[in-house]
Amino acid sequence: MGRRRGEIQVMLRRCVYGKRCPGSRIILIDRESPRGVMEVEVSRIRKVTETHLILDDDTMIPLHRVIGIADEEGHIEWTRKTSRGKPP
Repeated sequence: MGRRRGEIQVMLRRCVYGKRCPGSRIILIDRESPRGVMEVEVSRIRKVTETHLILDDDTMIPLHRVIGIADEEGHIEWTRKTSRGKPP
């Protein structure tokens, strides 16, 4: 019996492979940025694995760093919930 996919993996696969989120951006935790977050356009994502996003330049981003998905206008389409049910 296979393992159930996580919500984040399902959402990212819909955006990348299902073309449901053209122009959208993935919001990530970035420890090197002064803001603490960075955004990556969905068009840059080459592959979604069980544990990582792989970008067009072969950068691997762990899925646990993904905190949201924003549409092309900046409206938040999805956010990760914390253990208390609130967005981070």
